[in-house]
Amino acid sequence: MRQGYRLLLMLIFTLCLGCQVRLEPGALYWAEPARGHNESQYYREKARDLVHQLAYTIGQSGVQEVVVLDAVNDAGQVSALGEYFSGRVVEAITQAGLFRVVKRGEVERVLETLRLAPALSYNREELGSLGGAFEAEALLTGRITDLGTGLDVRLTLTDVENGDLIAAATEHLKRSRFALEMYRHTCPPERNTAG
Repeated sequence: MRQGYRLLLMLIFTLCLGCQVRLEPGALYWAEPARGHNESQYYREKARDLVHQLAYTIGQSGVQEVVVLDAVNDAGQVSALGEYFSGRVVEAITQAGLFRVVKRGEVERVLETLRLAPALSYNREELGSLGGAFEAEALLTGRITDLGTGLDVRLTLTDVENGDLIAAATEHLKRSRFALEMYRHTCPPERNTAG
């Protein structure tokens, strides 16, 4: 009987030596966080979702050309994430054929001339100045808010003639290390100040 236990213990010990215990996350864990190309694809899809929400809300508004401003953070400043995400939104708008979009360089030049900075909202006078400078019907602005558990991107499409809200959309983003670094990194001061 004793020899049976010894043999069983040796068999178990031998099997344990041949097995390898892995104390690391599995392949699915590493595939889930978006990195590099995957992160870019993630933001592209989120921007596409926002544009689809806007398109659904807009209906037959008659808007043909829009000015897209970089999304601002809670402090009212353009962050690297706001600039990057606005670029993804422009890409999604043009791919969907929803509107014509004023070129980024032209937008920056006019904002500098008018001594305005990107913001979530503008008063009627500022909207009129922007609309007249671009001959566009609407202004697309955005804000990215850090909620602690994630980031919220809110876009608003405003009629430049009367200041009426045409459409709004919100999308939740994962709070990844990459997103937080871009959110916290603000663009140069000349992009964030009015004059």
